[in-house]
Parts: sequence; structure tokens; C-alpha cells
Amino acid sequence: RWALKHRDRRYVYLLVISIVGVYPMTLLELLDFSPIWSLLDAHSLWHLSTIPFTFIMYEGILRDLEHEALHEQQKNSV
Repeated sequence: RWALKHRDRRYVYLLVISIVGVYPMTLLELLDFSPIWSLLDAHSLWHLSTIPFTFIMYEGILRDLEHEALHEQQKNSV
């Protein structure tokens, strides 16, 4: 709902990708398989696959904070 309300902001896609992108990775949890080389199993790959989405969300949050700070600064200067 927030993304639809603020879709005019250029960075909203980062936050949407970070949330929606994790959903296909849940297949690793559902389609469990035996460990490869006694090291990598579906659960470990699930955790590994979520790492990039954390950085994407962090970038989106930083951009939103910058946007809000600039907006607040402009509001106070008027």
C-alpha cells in the first residue's frame, strides 16, 4: 500500500524488489533437497539468497530517509 501511495518516488522499486523478490526464494524452503557435498542444503541456500535483498532494502530505506529529510528541510525553510 505504501509503495502505491508513493509510486512517484524514483526509489520505490528498490523496496518493492526487496519484498517481492524474497517470495520466489521460499521455494527453497518448500522444495527441500538433500545436501550437496554435505554442505549446501535448501535451507542454507534460502538464507544465502536473502542476503542481496537486505542490501537492496537498505539502499531504498536510505534514499527514503534522504527524501524525507530534504522534504522536512524545505518545509521548515518556507
